[in-house]
Amino acid sequence: MASAPQMINKRIELSISPDDIGKFIGKKAFALRKFVINKAKSTYSDDHADEGEFQPPRVSVVTADDNVFADCTAHCQELLDLLETNLMKHASVQSKSKTLKASPAKPKICTLVFKSNMSGKQISKFIGAGGKNCKALAADLEEIVSAESKTKDGNSFRVKISEPDIYDQRPTPKRFFEIKNGHTENDVFIFVTSKFQGNPRDLFLKIKKRMIESVKSLSEYEDYYNPDALSFDDVLGGGGGGETVDESVPVSLDAFGRTVTVAEEESEDESDDDDDDDGGNSPGYVPGSEVIDQ
Repeated sequence: MASAPQMINKRIELSISPDDIGKFIGKKAFALRKFVINKAKSTYSDDHADEGEFQPPRVSVVTADDNVFADCTAHCQELLDLLETNLMKHASVQSKSKTLKASPAKPKICTLVFKSNMSGKQISKFIGAGGKNCKALAADLEEIVSAESKTKDGNSFRVKISEPDIYDQRPTPKRFFEIKNGHTENDVFIFVTSKFQGNPRDLFLKIKKRMIESVKSLSEYEDYYNPDALSFDDVLGGGGGGETVDESVPVSLDAFGRTVTVAEEESEDESDDDDDDDGGNSPGYVPGSEVIDQ
């Protein structure tokens, strides 16, 4: 009867902290078996296919003086070396993963969309010369969110207004908060972007009131009206407060939109009494001009 092989023991120090032992071993030691023990057994079996079955290795993770060790047992030194190699690699992967998670996350861009109705003049007033009003609004929003613990890390605010166009290929926002503003049917979208790691809803609730005020404050501005522009009645000859004319008068417009009365030609049947006229009623009469014989 063959005697059982002599087992070899070795304690290996691991480069992990006691807090990382749970993740290093895994649930029900799944990670330790998969990446260390079973991997070492598979490699050894491939190199020694004619050896047959062998005593499986064992690995247990222990702590001593805030250090972490792995107590390994195998039937030969070669299998023990494979266990050590796999343990070092598995510990290195764990340490690298922890380092990546500890590094600061890349800032997340949070975008909030507001929809409203604005006239052309209101849009111009909202933007301001050179975008100064949008920049001032962005500065106000950043100051508002800095006073709340949930939103204090919000920064780099930007405010942009967009008027949908039939030729615009960009998709229309599906989710937005609508701000009622008068009866104009000219829709606009206001985009507020910020670098913010928290919940976007917290950011929205904090700036909602200020955004409503920024739109409602434009209600006093209306589209420009030109008092010199001709009304429909003016074009048809019915404007003004002058005397009412019974006869119809032909009316046309010049290149500047001003009304021009077209004088009717004199009838050929006028009486001979007009021969004595001094020419004052003639369309081409100029005071003081000499009579030119035909």
